[in-house]
Amino acid sequence: MDKVQQLEAETEKLRRRLQRERESRIAAEAIAEKGLRELYEKQQQLKLLGAIADAANQAISVADALQFAVRTVCQFTGWQVGHAYVADGAEGEPGLLSTSIWHGVDGERLHDFYQVTEAMDFRSGVGLPGKVLASSAPAWVVDFTLDPDFPRAGAAERASLKAALAFPVLLGTEVTAVLEFFADRVLEPMKRCCI
Repeated sequence: MDKVQQLEAETEKLRRRLQRERESRIAAEAIAEKGLRELYEKQQQLKLLGAIADAANQAISVADALQFAVRTVCQFTGWQVGHAYVADGAEGEPGLLSTSIWHGVDGERLHDFYQVTEAMDFRSGVGLPGKVLASSAPAWVVDFTLDPDFPRAGAAERASLKAALAFPVLLGTEVTAVLEFFADRVLEPMKRCCI
């Protein structure tokens, strides 16, 4: 091998090494950025929970605390519409009573959906709120048109709503309320969706 070939071989070796180091640096930066983003999201979630807990402790009524929670979660997450149900154990069967607690935009477009929702109470296991009551866990509807157990699908479609998320408000292990949130687009569940 002559001197030129040796230099070319050495140059190629250095080029490959530089490329590996560049790829390693890019991968390390991506990992660090992801970690920082997740840390920031967790901090924001803790701020949200703290604000809701403070408001609940200072609220004059349960309705005031639920109103603050619905509004604050909508503002934090970007869900367009939020609503609250309260637990009702009447008639010996767990259920949820609709409330007039809402947060949302474009009241005219949503008027029919508001009326239908406020007229509906849910028994355990029925509809999105009932699923949450039965499981004491969050539930997600990606697209109302694909969910046969969403009794308000017609009103939701007329209001241009597509997806929903609901989660329980717990006192110990008892569901005392269910908060539900709606979006005007199909949304896939995210691992970080629920706080």
